[in-house]
Amino acid sequence: MLENPSAFTQLITSMVNTGKIECQRDLSNSFVCNLSLFFNALNLLLIRSAISYKDMKIFISCFLKFLAIYFALGFALGFAHGQSVSCGFSDPKVTFGDGSTSCLKEFPLFNMKGVLDQDSSLTFISKIRSINTYAISTPSNPLSCPYVKQMSWDWSGNDAFQAMPKCQSKLDQKLKEIGSSPTQDCKCLVLIDNGRTKLSRAEFTQITSKYEWQIANSSMPFKGADSNQSTTLALNDASQNNSGIKRIDEPNRFLAEKEAILLKEREEKLLLAAKLKQEEEVKLAQAKELALIKEREEKLILATKLRLEEEAKIAQAKELAYLKERDEKLLLAARLRQEEETKLAQAKELALAKEREQKLLLTSQKQKEEEAKIAQAKEIASLKLKEEQDRKEAEKQASLRRAQDQELLASQVRLANLAKEIETAKKAEELRIAQLRLREEEERKTSQAKLSALMQQIEDAKKAEELRLVAQRQKLDEEKAKLEQQTKIASIQNRYALVIGNNNYKSVTKLENATEDAKAIAEGLQKVGFKVTLKLDLTEKEMKSSFRAFKNQISGGDEVLFFYAGHGVQLGTTNYLIPIDTGGESEEQIRDDAMPLQRILDDMTEKRAKLTVAMIDACRDNPFKTVSRNFSTRGLAPTSAATGQMIIYSAGTGQQALDKVGPNDRNKNGLFTRVFLKEMQKPGVTIDKMVRNVRNEVVQIAKSVGHEQVPAIYDQVVGDFFFLP
Repeated sequence: MLENPSAFTQLITSMVNTGKIECQRDLSNSFVCNLSLFFNALNLLLIRSAISYKDMKIFISCFLKFLAIYFALGFALGFAHGQSVSCGFSDPKVTFGDGSTSCLKEFPLFNMKGVLDQDSSLTFISKIRSINTYAISTPSNPLSCPYVKQMSWDWSGNDAFQAMPKCQSKLDQKLKEIGSSPTQDCKCLVLIDNGRTKLSRAEFTQITSKYEWQIANSSMPFKGADSNQSTTLALNDASQNNSGIKRIDEPNRFLAEKEAILLKEREEKLLLAAKLKQEEEVKLAQAKELALIKEREEKLILATKLRLEEEAKIAQAKELAYLKERDEKLLLAARLRQEEETKLAQAKELALAKEREQKLLLTSQKQKEEEAKIAQAKEIASLKLKEEQDRKEAEKQASLRRAQDQELLASQVRLANLAKEIETAKKAEELRIAQLRLREEEERKTSQAKLSALMQQIEDAKKAEELRLVAQRQKLDEEKAKLEQQTKIASIQNRYALVIGNNNYKSVTKLENATEDAKAIAEGLQKVGFKVTLKLDLTEKEMKSSFRAFKNQISGGDEVLFFYAGHGVQLGTTNYLIPIDTGGESEEQIRDDAMPLQRILDDMTEKRAKLTVAMIDACRDNPFKTVSRNFSTRGLAPTSAATGQMIIYSAGTGQQALDKVGPNDRNKNGLFTRVFLKEMQKPGVTIDKMVRNVRNEVVQIAKSVGHEQVPAIYDQVVGDFFFLP
């Protein structure tokens, strides 16, 4: 028996020192190892009978105190090294080449987001928890090689064979991009394969720390993207350090060693800073993970509650269905029992009825037998009476037969005569039937002809009805199209047009077609949704007043069209529209009395009209040829259109617009107007395409009568405009 408690402490200490070979100083397993040593020591003492019950209590108390001190020391050491000693059951672990085990989350590299190419929001640990098998391959020397990594998973245990070549391929490509060739130092290795590594804990920590330092100093946000610039700088630094070391000669070895120590200290400081930073990230990740776990637990509790409620509802529904089925079975059994009782009662009644019927039948049979005997006696008496009567009747019949034979002979003579008469009647009937058949054949042919004629009439009526239906359908389609067109036109708003036609000039040559052209254009514009102001034979005062009133109608965004048919002149570089009362005594009078076209266009620009179309049909001979040399003899000057404007002249510079196409032309409108009206009615044609079609057709028609007329178009319209959508 041991009397001194210190002896227990010495024994425990010696056993712990002995157990260090089996229990590596891995803080994640230290508690388990010490418990194992405790039970081994206790078992040994019990076997040797070297401890009493009282001493066992002292031993257990001392050992628990020792474990508390040892565990606190281990936790402090682990915290000093930036490691987390708390390793959950579901946390991924790594087994080193020496057999020791540790949690992956103790290494900050595996808690970093952005290291997965496939999903920049995941870490290695979060990915490992969601897959079956995996392998991670990295460069063997992260500080001398470009930044690459490769993770492969779910290859049924062959993940390392997938990750290794992919990592090497990426590494060779990076070296090629920075202008370096693959070297033995820049080779990929399998860092971890399904929770195991061939490296020792120190080697594993060194490589992951360098890898973390490379990421932290690569000027790369953790988004999974490789940084060529950082790896190039790392390679340049490494090559410069190597070349510097080679240049060190033997006498300066001490300085080289000192420089190496300084470099190592700087690297350790950088690693410590990186680990402190990564420790914060690990804590944040753990807090987020705890929040996610809590959220998952709450969702699981809610899902379980909902599932239990659903199961309760299902059980209740099943119970109701069972009760309903049981009630139905009970009702069916009661109905069957009632039917069986009814059948038994009916069977009893049938038996009683059958018994009564048999009794009645027996009584009736006896009565019939007595009646048969009486009837037989009566029948014998009647037979005798009948025999006497038959004898008398036979005698009577014999006398009648003789009389009948005589009558028969006479009848045969009459029949022979009747046969002759029938034969004669038969021949006459056959002749009558033949005549009837001829008559029926003729009537059949006549009826057939009438039927054919009737069928032809029906066929003609059917075709006529089909033609009528087709015509009616076409009419309905035309009315529908017309209605749709009217609907589209009615939907168009903010369209305004000013149409002026001057024929009856007082001091210069009168015109024939100007007012008719203006009326036709006004009618056509109304059909396509314009609010038209039509003015005919305007004086100077009326024309200027009409322009002012029209200008006041216009607002920003409106679509505006101005049509003028009448005399127009070019004075210098300006085109003027001539009222009917302009005298033309001098150039100054024309400038004062006439209306400059550019002023109208400027007014529309000032009003911010969305679209302005000016059509000028005034390309005729100059009525003021003798007033000034500044007048053009024929036509108008070219005009520059502002944005959103289109100016159309019925003829080009120096050309005359045709009012008639030959001496037999009876059309009231000029060539340009009649073609424009026709093209304007075509739906779905933009204005630029429409005016080109007008120009092409006017050129062809004018050329057919030996005249040259090419409408001039100055287009600055933005967007598409349709007269008829």
